[in-house]
Amino acid sequence: MTGHCNPYVIVSLSPSKSPSQESAVLVDTTNPQFDETFSFPIKNATELSSKCLHIRVASYDQFSTCRVLGEVEHLLGSGDTDSSYCYQRYLEAPGAKQHKYKIHRGDMLLSLGYQSRSNRITVVILKARNLKAVTLTGSCDPYVKVYLMVDEKRSAKKKTSVKKNTICPIYNESFFFDLSPRDITSHDVCLLFLVMDHNPVRQNNVIGKVEVGLDCLERGRDHWKAITNQPGKQVAKWHTLVSHVSKK
Repeated sequence: MTGHCNPYVIVSLSPSKSPSQESAVLVDTTNPQFDETFSFPIKNATELSSKCLHIRVASYDQFSTCRVLGEVEHLLGSGDTDSSYCYQRYLEAPGAKQHKYKIHRGDMLLSLGYQSRSNRITVVILKARNLKAVTLTGSCDPYVKVYLMVDEKRSAKKKTSVKKNTICPIYNESFFFDLSPRDITSHDVCLLFLVMDHNPVRQNNVIGKVEVGLDCLERGRDHWKAITNQPGKQVAKWHTLVSHVSKK
């Protein structure tokens, strides 16, 4: 690895119904030491011989697409049972499809409403569930940053309190942003939510993101349309956190 990066590892087994697993994100290092263990259920040695272990090393960027730095595959065999082995492998250049690899990092329940008389949008961050722990403790101290984005620039910012040692925080915290009738129908305006893990010693880590606006995909776009079509009414929806924000 060269240059600035925040590396983490994505481990998956194929073919398998088990989801991929991730390491913690290590901040600003090109020589990471993870010392983490991952496990996947295997019925027997016969099944093991048909499996392939796929390992990706990626760099996390809280404001752009996560970049896969390299990857390696290891074909498993029946001889890999009942023993521990240490392999040293060189990372290979990633395929083009891996450059925008999405990762499920939990879900967040948001309530939004637009008050046309006062020209403002009400944001209620209700709760989150099954957040991805970014530390070895298996938990996190999550809080949420909310940005009103105009032309891809931060126009205003709010944030919740920190909830200690939980992956299912409950907030019930409300915020307001001034938004004109012209802005509420603009494709250049959106709300960006960053779920953060508070770290008093090192840099806070981003657990995942949600974007809500007319130029967003799927639920984010639908949620924005719901509040513009029903002014004065709060509309609550669950959103899936991702490691990067996608556009249409």
